[in-house]
Amino acid sequence: SIPKVKFESFFVEYLREITPTLQYENALKAVVLDFWNDKFQKFKEQNDQVKKVIRELEVRRQRIYELFESGTYLKDEFLAQKNSVNRKIAQKEELIHGTEEEDFNVREALDYCFDLIRNTAQTWTDLENKPEKRLWFQKMVFEENLPFAGSKFGTAKLTPVYKLYQEFLEIGRAHV
Repeated sequence: SIPKVKFESFFVEYLREITPTLQYENALKAVVLDFWNDKFQKFKEQNDQVKKVIRELEVRRQRIYELFESGTYLKDEFLAQKNSVNRKIAQKEELIHGTEEEDFNVREALDYCFDLIRNTAQTWTDLENKPEKRLWFQKMVFEENLPFAGSKFGTAKLTPVYKLYQEFLEIGRAHV
């Protein structure tokens, strides 16, 4: 049986090996932000179109009220027309995507994520006296238990950020 200190030193070294580099962090952030901004812009454009239709329906609803007040519509006709327009407005409002940047700041989310993983080995070491948090952190790194054979770790099933980093490294090696 390998001593706990030796095992932990192997584990810390392994965590250092799988920790994404600053180059990878910057590349991933750029890709995600580019994708997010593109999607955000499309959602904003779609929302603007839907809001324009809603404004037109609100004008139509106001016209229905005016026609009712002038006596053009009977009460039943007025209610039917008003309810029809209100349903259309409600349907359009459901199409509006939440695009307020305040609701979800992707840059802050990325920073938070990389703050956690930038120093994977140190974070794990710092949690030495907090076993439940250490276990939570390990689950953020590994999807399953990590096999260990004497002095070497087996193939890890990494969580997506770490797995993507490994693929990033493989692509880099393939182009060398």
